[in-house]
Amino acid sequence: MAREPWLAGVYTAAVTAGVRDASGNPLEAEYGWSFTVHSATCAGDCNGDGVVTSAEVQHGASLIFAPSELSSCSSLDADGDGRVGAHEIVRAVKSVAQCGEVERRAARAYRPAGAEVNCSR
Repeated sequence: MAREPWLAGVYTAAVTAGVRDASGNPLEAEYGWSFTVHSATCAGDCNGDGVVTSAEVQHGASLIFAPSELSSCSSLDADGDGRVGAHEIVRAVKSVAQCGEVERRAARAYRPAGAEVNCSR
């Protein structure tokens, strides 16, 4: 389980030969695969750290009245119209439940035994 949000990119993972399954059967050859992590989709994550804070939501609300400052938090502009609307602030508030600091701490605390995956980018 990743301890921090993964950066966007292509990752490669591998399970080495000799690892045994639950029945004791060994993997005869290394098995590898690749996967892609896309950029974060947390509306309101102004600094790109994978966490939406109340300060970022408040900043986003101020952008309704100062659209020229949108570059300071472009993740709010969900519809790509170059402005922040009330519907996008509502979306950011909802993102706090998925991308907020409390959720991030809970994810770090829950790590089942043996769940560690070693991946490289």
